[in-house]
Parts: sequence; C-alpha cells; structure tokens
Amino acid sequence: MINMEGSIKSIEKLLEELAGNDETANNLWHQYSAMKNYLHKEYHPWVQANCPYFTDHGQPHIDCVIQSASQLLSKPSQITITSLDLYLVLCAIIWHDVGMVFKRSGHSSEVKVIIDKIKELGFPDISVNRLVVELVKAHEQADGLKIPEREQDCTIDAKTFTVSPRALAAIVRFSDEISENRSRVSHGLLQDGRIPKENLIYWEYANCVTAARVDPSRERVIVSIEIEVDKAISTHSCPEKCRPYSKDGKSLTLIEYLVTRLQKMNNERAYCGREFEKYASIREIEVRLRLVEGEQRLERYNDTFVLDDSGIEPVGGDTTRRPQIEVFTDFFSQYPHWAPDKIKEVKCT
Repeated sequence: MINMEGSIKSIEKLLEELAGNDETANNLWHQYSAMKNYLHKEYHPWVQANCPYFTDHGQPHIDCVIQSASQLLSKPSQITITSLDLYLVLCAIIWHDVGMVFKRSGHSSEVKVIIDKIKELGFPDISVNRLVVELVKAHEQADGLKIPEREQDCTIDAKTFTVSPRALAAIVRFSDEISENRSRVSHGLLQDGRIPKENLIYWEYANCVTAARVDPSRERVIVSIEIEVDKAISTHSCPEKCRPYSKDGKSLTLIEYLVTRLQKMNNERAYCGREFEKYASIREIEVRLRLVEGEQRLERYNDTFVLDDSGIEPVGGDTTRRPQIEVFTDFFSQYPHWAPDKIKEVKCT
C-alpha cells in the first residue's frame, strides 16, 4: 500500500518511487515517461493550433489535472494503489485531450487511432491499450463512466493485477472537471479584447476561478472565485447546454453562466464520487464567492456555501431541505443580491 500521509506527492513521483523497487513498475514508469515526452513534443502543442482561442488544453492543463488527481488519491485508504493503477490514470490524463488535434466535438473517440500508431512506445499489453482508451472516452461523454468495467484482471510481466477501470476513469474525469482556473487563459489577450465573442464566456469563467483544490480530510473540493463587477453583469451568447437558464434563450450574464458551471461541477462530483469512493470521498464542494471592483472586495458580496447531494446549503445553515441536484434557481433564491439586476445597482452607486 502506498503511504500518502504528510505532504501530497504527485502520482508521477509515486510511480517513479515504485519503479525503484519493482521491475514491472520500472517498466511502466519508463513507458509512461517516453509516451509523455513524445506527446509533449508531437501532439500537445498542436491541440491549441487546431482549436484557437480555446482555453488551454496543453501541458499546463495536463499538469494541473495530474495535481488534482494526486490530491484525490492523497488520503490513505484500505485499497492498495498499484503501479498499474497509477500508470492508467497518468496515461489517461496525458491522452485525454489529444484527439482535439483532429476535432473538438467527440475528440476522445480519436485517441484509439493515435494510440494504434504508437502503442509500441508505451503500452505493454493490448488489454492495457484498451483500458486507457476506455478511460479517455469516459471523460467526455455525458454517461461515459458506463464504458469501463467496474473490475478487470490484467496480466503484465507474468503478474496479475486486479484493476477498477470505472473508478480510475472517475478520478480522471473529476480531476479534469476541477482543473478549470485562470491559468488556462492569457490575461494579456483577455485584457486586449482579442478573444472571439463565441469563446469569451469560457475565458471569462476560467479567469474568475482563482483556485480549486481537494481537501481530502474534509471530503470536499474548495473552489475560490473572484469576479469583477463589470464582468459579472456582462452579457454573452448563451452556450446551447445553458439555454434553459437563459431568459431570452439567446444570452446569459457571466454570473449566471458561472452558477451553471458550479451546478455542473456538483453533478460531476455526485456522478464520479460514487464510482471513485473506494479511493476518495468527496461529499461537498465549498464555494468561496467574492465580488470585486478593482483592488477592492465588496463586503456584501462575500459568500461561502457548499454544494452537495441536496443542492446548495449555506455553511452552518439548514440541512433538512428537500434533496435536489438543481442549483441555479436555488442559488439566486438564497442569494438574491447576486442577481444581475442587483449587481447592476451596485455598479450604479
């Protein structure tokens, strides 16, 4: 069993440490390292070239997802985390957006094509090849976690491992979900007004998230958000998935879009959490939401609340409300001062 007490180690570092004591782990570590270097040189830089003005999907984002996965797997449990588990999670992370080199929509389906071309570089077994493909596919589709099996045996170097592909896929999927923050955008381009209007809402959202981290001891993710007054009430073209929350079916303010994204994150927590519970327990998302004007934080707009299986609950508040996953309507009901019209009043004073 890997002892992860103390400071949180990167799962890359953990696999490297296992490699020093075990031949199979050593082979997996070198195969992963070679594969990562290859992708970093030949594919990752070109994802952005094919999807200009998307938030970052290159090496910095991959490093952030690895960090999130490391945090999720940092709490000691009774489950042994093997070198193959670490290898599968790491491979899925470095591959999960590579398909965007070819197309944005359904990009995870392209990964098998690429893997088939270079599988001799990194995959020790055809079954491992398939497992990585399944973990990658699981991160994109709405019901993607049904793709991997819950349990599977896999033999490498005459050693048989029992893996939990669905749980590992859930780790990758949720790590990707919570790795959205301002490091994924260019602040210079944003300030210069160079971002196309169809991409701007995604950039502005990422720019609001100052940090997102896993707190395993409290079984929650903590998301810190700062949003400028002007930005909060800015209006953008409504993404298709958010149209039910648009008053005119066409537009959405940034604060409204931000709440839809928190709702999505909570749904991903509920969806993935029940699958990766053998490795980690994430019961809540704590949101620290602040409204700022320049260098000044606005005192009234300083709220902390949690999202859980019941929807939204003020910290220390009533926990007996009717369970619901819907967050959008509930948020503006409990925090009416965050409604766009109320924020406009602040701007006018």
